[in-house]
This record gives sequence, C-alpha cells and structure tokens, in this order.
Amino acid sequence: MSEYAANEDLKSQFRDFQKRAIVFHSQPFPQDVGIAGQMRLKLMVQSDTPDFDLWAQVLMVLPDGSTIRLGEDIRRARFRNSQFKEELLKPNQIVEMPFEFSWTAWRIPKGSRLRLTIAPLNSPSYQKNYNTGGKVGYEKIGDARIAHISLFHDSRHPSFLTLPFAASVRAAANP
Repeated sequence: MSEYAANEDLKSQFRDFQKRAIVFHSQPFPQDVGIAGQMRLKLMVQSDTPDFDLWAQVLMVLPDGSTIRLGEDIRRARFRNSQFKEELLKPNQIVEMPFEFSWTAWRIPKGSRLRLTIAPLNSPSYQKNYNTGGKVGYEKIGDARIAHISLFHDSRHPSFLTLPFAASVRAAANP
C-alpha cells in the first residue's frame, strides 16, 4: 500500500484500498447537483467489545474515475452521543453512531457518484484505542482486544448518509 501513500492528496483513493474498509457507491447523478451545508452519517453498529474507533470518508467520484474528498470524520464508540460522557457498549448491543462532516459546498457534475468508505481507525496520528473500555490514555497494549464490528443497513436498523442539497441557481432566480 505504500505506493499509494506517496500520492496522498485531495484526489487520493489510498484509504479505499484498505482490506478492512467497507465501500458504498451511489448511482451516478443524472444531472448536476449542488450541495451546501453539513453532511451527516448515521451508522447502526454492533461490537463484541465495549469500545472501538471508526473512520468515515465521503468522496465525489467524477465520471473519469478521479476522486475529490468531500469530508471525513472519526468517532470513538464510547463518546458517540457526547464528547464529555462515556457510554461503553454492552456485548452485541446495537447502537447509533453519528458522524458529522465539516461544512462543505460543491457542485457534483452529472455522471458523478458518491463513495462512502468506512474503516476501523488504526493510525499513529490518533490516540490508540485498545477496545477494552479502560481509562482513555492508560490502557496497555497487553490488554488490547480485537473488535469485531458489524454495520447494519436494513429496515429495522437503517444506516444512512444525509446530504445538504442546495436549491438550484436557476430555480432560486425564478421563484
């Protein structure tokens, strides 16, 4: 994978090549579409550990196959509802894990698609999570657990990405 890391930029697809990543694609857009605001992602997840980290990224895939990053976010399961209140998971409990992306504004050209990539976070750039539910920053590698995470996207447990569609310029000019 290091051959991809050398070219990491706004059009990079490096993270989509991770073996543990789950990748979703939208259908191609039948016309130009504008988005302006904050994209939000709701994932329904389950784990056999009391804590874990997930990373999510949204890319625009242009008709030529190149990509542009629209947003990304990282969530720690124990802080899924508040940055200040820990809520550890019970074994195999299904919970909602919300993601919020930075405010963005883009025109998505006709024929483009969106790609959503979800992967566990294991990066030297972020605090290590050993998935034990222990005191943050004091966990030891010897206590580390492998988290088996399930993502749900069925009618009983819907996971979805919400896009802030913008009114078309033409429609706004002709009320």
